[in-house]
Amino acid sequence: SFVLIYGHLYAKAFRYLLVMRQRKQLQFRPIPDLTLFLYVFFYLMVFSIPLIVWTTAFPLDAVRKDNNPDNDKVNIVCDGDHAGLFWGVILGLGAISLVVGVIVAFLNRKYHDFFSEATYIGYAIFTACITCCVVVPMVFILYDTPHAFYIVIMLGIFFVNVSVVVFLFFPKLYIIILKPQNNVVPLDALGAVKTKRAKISSSQITATPPSHLPSLPSDNINDSDIIT
Repeated sequence: SFVLIYGHLYAKAFRYLLVMRQRKQLQFRPIPDLTLFLYVFFYLMVFSIPLIVWTTAFPLDAVRKDNNPDNDKVNIVCDGDHAGLFWGVILGLGAISLVVGVIVAFLNRKYHDFFSEATYIGYAIFTACITCCVVVPMVFILYDTPHAFYIVIMLGIFFVNVSVVVFLFFPKLYIIILKPQNNVVPLDALGAVKTKRAKISSSQITATPPSHLPSLPSDNINDSDIIT
């Protein structure tokens, strides 16, 4: 679920980043949807191949473990050969993926309001990263307590998925349902597209005093000084 949800978010964030970098270099090369689909498919395969090998070659078994003999309870957990190795591979790939996503989201943070979706994608990626930093250590600490282990994992998955829905869909629904008048392209008097950043820059330009500009000579120019 993590790969399917965040794979397309990473693809869209990379698209925003590449488009903005190409705009600065005056090189506009559209990124087709098929290319993004291939990127997401490759991202899915990176996580799927270790899981397929783990499931087919080293399947997990239900193992009874008496972690605390004092309470007379036996815990049934899933375990198998090289389980720790595969857990490390999956967690390592997830950590690398989150670090790359955070870097891309950080680079997309200052784009103008027409690309506000890139900002919300960054919020979702930041939330997932913080949640994983909290949940993963707790999972290892509570590994011998099955009920707490299960509750922490389910809460982490729920919070990450809900954060994606909230950041990506609630702002759009808020504009469409409550403020439909804002769902239009802002244009200035000349018909050009107007953004918040354009307003800020224009106000800064008009507010800048012209004292730094060189003054023109005040002497009158005679007709004899004009070269024909």
